[in-house]
Amino acid sequence: MVRRSPLRQLTQKLGRLYSPLVCFCILGVVFFSMVLPAFVVAQVATTITLDSSLPFNTVVTQIGDVHSIEAGTVRGQNQFHSFSQFDLGTGQIASFNGPATIVNILSRVTGGVPSSIDGTLRSSIEGTNMFFLNPAGVIFGAEAKLDLTGSFHVSTADFLRFEDDATFYADASLDRNPDSILTAAPLKGFGFLNNPTTFGFTNTSPESLVFEGADFQVSEGETISVVGGDIILKSRGIGNDSHSASLSAEGGLIHVVSIKSSSEVPVDMQEFEASTIEHYGEIILSDEAAITTNGVRGGAVVIRSGRLVMDDSEISVNTRNGNGNPIGIDIHTKKDIVLTHNSRITSNTHGSGQAGNIHEYFVPNPES
Repeated sequence: MVRRSPLRQLTQKLGRLYSPLVCFCILGVVFFSMVLPAFVVAQVATTITLDSSLPFNTVVTQIGDVHSIEAGTVRGQNQFHSFSQFDLGTGQIASFNGPATIVNILSRVTGGVPSSIDGTLRSSIEGTNMFFLNPAGVIFGAEAKLDLTGSFHVSTADFLRFEDDATFYADASLDRNPDSILTAAPLKGFGFLNNPTTFGFTNTSPESLVFEGADFQVSEGETISVVGGDIILKSRGIGNDSHSASLSAEGGLIHVVSIKSSSEVPVDMQEFEASTIEHYGEIILSDEAAITTNGVRGGAVVIRSGRLVMDDSEISVNTRNGNGNPIGIDIHTKKDIVLTHNSRITSNTHGSGQAGNIHEYFVPNPES
């Protein structure tokens, strides 16, 4: 017996009842009613909910579009916040505030729900780095922006480890562990004057990080780190209303790492041995997505993945009137690199000096 598709059956049935022109119009309505919802972006509502898990809890107050996030638990130069849900709507601002002595602002989302961020993440503390952890995933929309003078790190990691092995867990139930930086009486003064050193994953299939038209920039010489499962940069919208996703750091560093195994990834990529990760995920750039660094030394881009897939997108390092980093673009993949529709990976120099080198390292591993 020949099985016909539902669409073909509908076409034949309409053909017996209506003229070809009417049939065409009806099918057009049916087709677009099925397709268009895929392009409709749901409005993000701001929901910033605390989980009350910290020894000293965060305080969130709202005045107009600004949500001020203050207090929390301070351990030396580190300020910790813990949310059960963190969504930020279009045009809204999440302003993280604290004393000038704070070097790192570290936030976790514990509720098991992905975060949707379509507003501005701000730090009012000069030079402070921001770490944002949600193991359930993060989606950045077209209006998502950064307003800070330090570095920005986002991850779906299960914990952050510090220089002295203190640990900031994304799971609040693990705060009772003796190595937790949030224990009431830590054994060694964990993390009081230390910086995070590694993103830790206990889940063998970490969740994704998605930049859907988001344009993220950091101040000169700072770093953007994106570490999680599959990592996707794509556009939002259609035609003239389309927004392309981009990550840029003027004379700084951009680290994009996609893994699919329980492991630890260093915050400082110069200490990263790619062979220590058993399985990697995919990094996908499409719709004119861009990862770029510019400046006198150009900065550097580090990519670690199983596959790197680029469609009409670019990764570039641009040096101006000086010599670039010895390795401007450092790509390690365990499967392949796919470039389509004018995609490009380039290291350029403008004026005097030499561009940084492009290092592409491929390690065949069919199971990664």
